[in-house]
Amino acid sequence: MEEAVCDWATHLAVAWMLGEALNIRRRRIALLIGAVLPDSYKLLTIPLEKTGLFSATPEVILFLEPFHSLTGGVLVSLVASAFFEDDLRSVFPLIFLGYTSHLLLDCLLPFGPPLFLPISPIYFGLQLVWQEDWFPAVVASTAALVITCVRSWFRGG
Repeated sequence: MEEAVCDWATHLAVAWMLGEALNIRRRRIALLIGAVLPDSYKLLTIPLEKTGLFSATPEVILFLEPFHSLTGGVLVSLVASAFFEDDLRSVFPLIFLGYTSHLLLDCLLPFGPPLFLPISPIYFGLQLVWQEDWFPAVVASTAALVITCVRSWFRGG
């Protein structure tokens, strides 16, 4: 569970900074939701695995891989967009942008995502950080806080 917390903190902080950089305020929640959607299955599987009720078998992992591809991102983002009251054309791009930021960050891990599944099963992992490492979460969260404070100060409140 610990690796999920630092992983999600990094994804949320990077999505927050992306929202700040693109000046997205009104629908930023869609961007943040998109940033954690690829790992949303962990809300169920991690507690079940800790209690011994579930095991991440190779078949289960194979079933979940499409969530970490661009094709899966389009499909999941479309479904998630239906839960918003706003127009699909305004929400979908934000959810998909958050989703894509998640996938790109996962490319920094040793076993990155299969971005182009089902076209190509190749994994894109650069081995620059490890999922259990708190350092990216601390750096990203601190940067998000500093950027938000500085932008708020320049906006006058």
